[in-house]
Amino acid sequence: MVCIHVVLGLVAVTGSFQDAPSKGVPLPTLRAEADYAEARLKRAKAEIELAEYEAGYPLEVEARNKEIGLAVHALVTRLKADGAHRIEERLARQKAEIELANSRKKLHVLERYSHPKTMKALESGLQSAREEEIACKDRFDRARDGKAG
Repeated sequence: MVCIHVVLGLVAVTGSFQDAPSKGVPLPTLRAEADYAEARLKRAKAEIELAEYEAGYPLEVEARNKEIGLAVHALVTRLKADGAHRIEERLARQKAEIELANSRKKLHVLERYSHPKTMKALESGLQSAREEEIACKDRFDRARDGKAG
């Protein structure tokens, strides 16, 4: 029998499929067991991906906020230096304004669209992996008990 253990994202597989045929385990049972083991791995991977994204999201928001802070600082610096009314300073101020607007837009897109979309995709993937795991376990249980079907 093959056992899969997942602890804190680390996967350990114990057992061997090679020993089973000599013990009289039918091939369909081995196939069902392998499918079940693969489904458990997929579910574990989906859980890890979701947890990683959830942990990284606040860091993304923090990075965008820092970007905004830097853009505001650059803009304020340019506004203070704009007293000379030189063309270069006006262009630099416009560039700083554009960078600020872009930074704010990136944060808005992340919070409003990217984050919800990514969360739904990861949660959907996890749900699919869980459903596949249950189906494979049922097939494995039926094959092991001799009720293939």
